[in-house]
Amino acid sequence: MSQLSKGTIYADGGEVTYSNLNALVDNATVLPGVISEQPAASSVSTTDTMLVNQSGVLRKATVEQVKSSLSLSDYLKADGSVSMATGQQLTLGSTAQIASLNAVSLGYLQANYFKNNSYTSPGGYERFTGIAFFTGAVVVNTGSTLVLGQDPTDSLQAATKQYVDAGSSSTAKARASFSGLWSNGTLVSALYSKPINGSNPITITTVSAHGFKQDQRVYLDFTSGTAQPTDAIYTVASVIDDTRFTVAGTTNASSGNCQFKKALIHSSVNVDSIIFCGTTATGLYICNLTNSFTNQLFIPSITTSTQDSVGTQVATWAGVTDMHSGSSVARTVNSFAFSGTDFTSYNLQFGYRAGLLVF
Repeated sequence: MSQLSKGTIYADGGEVTYSNLNALVDNATVLPGVISEQPAASSVSTTDTMLVNQSGVLRKATVEQVKSSLSLSDYLKADGSVSMATGQQLTLGSTAQIASLNAVSLGYLQANYFKNNSYTSPGGYERFTGIAFFTGAVVVNTGSTLVLGQDPTDSLQAATKQYVDAGSSSTAKARASFSGLWSNGTLVSALYSKPINGSNPITITTVSAHGFKQDQRVYLDFTSGTAQPTDAIYTVASVIDDTRFTVAGTTNASSGNCQFKKALIHSSVNVDSIIFCGTTATGLYICNLTNSFTNQLFIPSITTSTQDSVGTQVATWAGVTDMHSGSSVARTVNSFAFSGTDFTSYNLQFGYRAGLLVF
């Protein structure tokens, strides 16, 4: 078969002129046979050349030049596999899976594995080989592992193993031997000042070092001043220096005297202070920790005996209530409140010596 179409066709007896002779070549066109009738190449390398039309001019180009200009090196490899650069996306032509080894689209996953609407199968949920979502709930099949991205920041969030391990152990994370007797405690006198109306904090100035850290808590008894704040448990908002700290303010400007009382601590580990809540030994205490816990999963536990001044056991009582549950005194990583259920027996007010263990 021909590979060129002649520009001029001559017949018997026809005249040959310079014009039609030039047209024989000038008007000739290439037929498909120029490619199809050539011997097949056994292989193609990137240095092989081909003809390209570049702005109306025929030029040679290597296979590598053509490949690079089309960015094929970022996708299709010589062995038929696809290689993609970071950040690029591969768009599939259909959401349907055709064969088991075909790539699947996001639409296919959403339709078959990631469920946004809740429905129930005979077993309670439809089974999948990975994770299924049911209106916010996550179902993980037996043998699969759900990996969380971080420790929880909210009380109802799932916890990681490291979070739970950090908050639970058979070893006490804080302990103290202290006296629940009001007379054995140290009364700390202070001045308070809130000169401006509004939400400005109250500044507490103590005669001696207060020993508090930010976010610890104290029961303040306001004893003088006009429009004085309510006697209550306050959180230390900031520590100015050894004798000054601030707590959340009330709406009225006020100043005067206040006080708080620290229980006598015989010995302790990771306990900064134990504060009486009230103006007498009411059985409610705040424990401020030296080092913050990593979470709020610690469990206050109290020994069930009290001793007199010479170490003789003189009474047993029914135990201690952790004020975190069912109380407005919320437990934090820095402090917690607790109370006893038999503090008035024997007029011991929790006795001369009692033990506090925190797990």
